[in-house]
Amino acid sequence: MRRELMNMNTTIRIAKVTCEVYKSLAPLAIASLRKQNIEHVHAHSRRAVVLREQSTFSFLPTITGLDEDPAEVLEFYLPWSQAEQVLKTVVREVNLSAPGRGSIYAEEVQLRNPEGVDFINSNVTLSGDAQPELILTELASINCVVQRGQGNEIARHALEAGTNVPAISFGLGTGLRNKLGLIRVTIPAEKELVNVIVHAQDRDEIMNALIQAGRLDQPGNGFIGASPVGFGVLNPKTFRGKQRYSASMEQVITAIDQLKTGTEWRKKTVSLQRSDVYLKKSFLHDLLNMTLICNEGKSSDIVNAAISAGAGGATISKIKYSTMTASKHAVSPAREAISMGVSPKSVEAIIHAIEAAGAFGSDTACIVETKPLPLACTYLGK
Repeated sequence: MRRELMNMNTTIRIAKVTCEVYKSLAPLAIASLRKQNIEHVHAHSRRAVVLREQSTFSFLPTITGLDEDPAEVLEFYLPWSQAEQVLKTVVREVNLSAPGRGSIYAEEVQLRNPEGVDFINSNVTLSGDAQPELILTELASINCVVQRGQGNEIARHALEAGTNVPAISFGLGTGLRNKLGLIRVTIPAEKELVNVIVHAQDRDEIMNALIQAGRLDQPGNGFIGASPVGFGVLNPKTFRGKQRYSASMEQVITAIDQLKTGTEWRKKTVSLQRSDVYLKKSFLHDLLNMTLICNEGKSSDIVNAAISAGAGGATISKIKYSTMTASKHAVSPAREAISMGVSPKSVEAIIHAIEAAGAFGSDTACIVETKPLPLACTYLGK
């Protein structure tokens, strides 16, 4: 008899909280999570990208380059009802309300755990003195998968479109690449994953700009998708250069956000012009983002099973699992995350297929995370 998998979303709402801070601030963030009894954390590295003013003669236009800094990403699951309090505590203790330190945000997800393992932090110690930080709502997470070496160009276009600080990590592409026939010989498996959190009202405009910048609707150029983010505190310090006034632009924007108690005043009014047609022609709608997290070395069998059940392309990246307390289960600290955009109709078939491939056994310990992917774009063939 097939074992029924745990779907925690049938009883409580689950939040996935992502805390992204510069490397030097990671110990502060970890200490805050430990104090709040966040036991189960997945971590990985990214590089945060900002614009940098380059020195020129005063009579010449300003030239901007890119600066990169190592960042640490901490991801964990907990009941939705506790997410805002935990987030506010981390913001206060790591001072994330100050521009240039990092971001933290929460997404609502569905989660299925492997047998005998519960990755949901349900015994959180909530702080009673969390300050009423300004928490942004109605956000969206835009994720691009591009060829290695193209990530900085996508990040530059995002910054020039007025986003918060984008971050880039590495991964391996599989699945869709294998369907491209002879052209795949010229397409390396190594990928760069670009993530940026934007205000929901700007999502379509920014996605369209990134699609055109990376030609992401052309064969082998990559994938882009957007999913909703419930709330968070973002890093707006996207530019480094001479400060000509007593306050930086980031400080001014943060102050206006606080005065307006939100970011609606920032809404762009620029017409998309010809990109309206581009959007209608290129976008996929109402998919799900499925992330499978398993012990290192087990991803190949899981990806093959998922593709046989209807999944398209997949991107695999390395992550680390850590537990803040003595662990009673044998989850490997070396983990792999498999990310796919799938049709909602394919989810159960994919889960059954990966279960048959041993995904939920103790030696693999696979988590299945799903969340809405209302907009996406990639090459669909002729």
